[in-house]
Amino acid sequence: MAGLKVLRTAIIIVAYCIVGNALTIVNKIVMSQFPYPNAVVLLQCVVTVGLVRFGERFIPHITGEVKELEWPLVKIWIWLTILFFTMLLSSMYALETVTVPTIVVVRNLATLVTTVFDVAFLKTKITPYEISALLTILGGAIYYGYKDINYHYVGYCWLAVNVLATSGYQVYVKRLVAMTKFNSSTMTYYNNMLCLPCLLMGAYLQHEIEHIDKILVVPPFVQFLTFISTLLGFAMSVTGFLLNHEISATSIMVVNNSNKFVLIFISEFLIAHTQTMQTATACLVVMIAASVYSYLRVKGE
Repeated sequence: MAGLKVLRTAIIIVAYCIVGNALTIVNKIVMSQFPYPNAVVLLQCVVTVGLVRFGERFIPHITGEVKELEWPLVKIWIWLTILFFTMLLSSMYALETVTVPTIVVVRNLATLVTTVFDVAFLKTKITPYEISALLTILGGAIYYGYKDINYHYVGYCWLAVNVLATSGYQVYVKRLVAMTKFNSSTMTYYNNMLCLPCLLMGAYLQHEIEHIDKILVVPPFVQFLTFISTLLGFAMSVTGFLLNHEISATSIMVVNNSNKFVLIFISEFLIAHTQTMQTATACLVVMIAASVYSYLRVKGE
């Protein structure tokens, strides 16, 4: 039984990494051809909700029961949804103007901000070595931004919002996993269903509703990738919540930091070569420091 549990966890981790990398790359390509973030994320959430309901109806032995929206639970979950919504939209807006490696490097600051939250609110202990690793991440990210030849002020502002939302999400989601005892299907349903009104409002205020028919005139390849992104969005939600059930927040951080090396390589190979010697060095420093910090946290546990 222990062997099967390890195998299940390994499969979930691999799936989470593959889906996460694919979704980032696909979203980057889609945003370059169809720059309507609210509309794209809205499509992803609608398809995710539909697939969760489809699974509950036809393969309940795999997906499990999906709990209906109930006001007492919605009141608890809505704050996570707001963070989820902010995290998704800020990432999509950032992808319009900055490169994938830039997103990866700056997102590492979420590790720093999450640790600050943990120390301030959860009284988590932190060692001098961990502080050194975090300061190295901060210094490397600042140097990367200073030397970034593709620097875009608006893109970096959206990344700052993304870092704060991601940090809050990582802290709060573990609390809700323990509090609600929801399965991954119900969590996915709540997150995406409660996002729909926010996305509709955002699409309306940004005048994206009147442009949504443009998806019909973009190249077929972009239409195909948009469709793929909706399936990847669903898979990302499910695997993410499954991972939260299987391993600790620190272990998830290790998985994310290790996976970022792969994402940068894929982006540079498939999309465009965007790194100079200086930014590549800064990127490497941030990645190594993040990996060291992850190792120290696991060792401390």
